[in-house]
Amino acid sequence: RVGGELFPVLQMPWLQDATPLNVYIGEIVNGPAAVRRLREAWRKLIMETERERFAHGDLQHGNVWVRHG
Repeated sequence: RVGGELFPVLQMPWLQDATPLNVYIGEIVNGPAAVRRLREAWRKLIMETERERFAHGDLQHGNVWVRHG
């Protein structure tokens, strides 16, 4: 309930084959191409969440995981 209005909630399982955002950034910080790819992926994610009117209750580096490979 937000401001008296009910909103649906989705709980997702933790990814098993991913890296926390802060750790991943530490791994790629010296790789401009990888940083650009991450930046573009993040930009796309934000645009999609805004378009879908989706919100995350605790968006911080420990709750953002990156799959790469």
